[in-house]
Amino acid sequence: MRFIPLLLAALLCTITAATAADTKHPKTLEQYEMVRAGLAADDLAAAKNGATNLVTAVQEEFAASKPMIDGAEKLAASESLDDARAAFGVISGELTKIVKGQPGIFVMNCPMVKNGGWVQTTSKIENPYMGKKMLECGEIVKK
Repeated sequence: MRFIPLLLAALLCTITAATAADTKHPKTLEQYEMVRAGLAADDLAAAKNGATNLVTAVQEEFAASKPMIDGAEKLAASESLDDARAAFGVISGELTKIVKGQPGIFVMNCPMVKNGGWVQTTSKIENPYMGKKMLECGEIVKK
């Protein structure tokens, strides 16, 4: 029985990586998705781990984006979910501008959070700002 959740997690990572690889900026999107999923699950350690890798990806693919690099570094050093989510908001604000119009990318928004936009590679809403308490809060703004 423990094997099934591990298999599902591996499949999700494979699908996410395949989707990110089909877009521009695949490394950044893959690591961003790891951060987003960690925050949606209220898992600070997973979000921080993804953010550490996100710093490297952003430096490679968006070297000129100081706000994204700074945001990823702040998120990687966050000591609370609130701090991590604030840094995630900065990263998301920049990323939504960059990925606009790419196939397979969904721009979401949480109406309960000021500047509460984020990017996902699936259409199922998993809110990184509200986490488990309001996971499905939000709407698709653009496909």
